[in-house]
Amino acid sequence: MSIDEKYRDQIQRSTQRLAHLTARQLVRKQREAERIRDTQRRMETQWKMALGTVLIDSGIAKLPPEEIFGVLLAYRATPLDPAKREIYRKRGTDWLTTQSRELKALNYE
Repeated sequence: MSIDEKYRDQIQRSTQRLAHLTARQLVRKQREAERIRDTQRRMETQWKMALGTVLIDSGIAKLPPEEIFGVLLAYRATPLDPAKREIYRKRGTDWLTTQSRELKALNYE
């Protein structure tokens, strides 16, 4: 085997190792991206389930969906002053706290 052939063989092996390394890195990045997407999807699903639970627990879910949607759109479209928003936030916090205590008393949590 001549020196030229030896160097070509080394270059070819190095190129193959580099290609394998690059392919492994690409697969690793794809798997990480998939894990991130799955985590985001799970978090979004949990958020939607929590919102649904709030609607059901508050009794609003008994209303027609169109009416619920209309009320939410009207609320969002109406500029509220910070004091009014704080009143709503406090009312919601109080209600959620009360519900939490009731659930604990019934051993549902």
